[in-house]
Amino acid sequence: MKYFFLLSLTLLFISCDDYDSDTFEIAGVYEASIVGLNGSFSMPISIEFGDELIIEAPFDGTVWDLVYADVDCRDCEIKDIDIEWQELDNGVSISGRGAYSYGTIQLDYEMTIFGEEYYFTLIGSK
Repeated sequence: MKYFFLLSLTLLFISCDDYDSDTFEIAGVYEASIVGLNGSFSMPISIEFGDELIIEAPFDGTVWDLVYADVDCRDCEIKDIDIEWQELDNGVSISGRGAYSYGTIQLDYEMTIFGEEYYFTLIGSK
């Protein structure tokens, strides 16, 4: 029984993901819009673990997707955000960069939708 308890505690400590306090300030709900497209929307951003973000938005202006992003320079005033290439759906992919500072986020990204390339800028504020 002692070994079971020790094994359970060990697994608990190994499986816990630490949240980064410098990245945690980015988490929240933003009022956002895509430059050149009418309308705004609520965009939730959460932390997956460490410095990894999950961003939910209609990145092409219509279809809502989840995109994973990495925060670089976490302790800087302006945090760099990197969206590595991801396939969102069959024939649809996204990649890009962005920045966050004092409650405002900007993402500049490229989407390939069935072979056509599109470039977008998304801006949001808490």
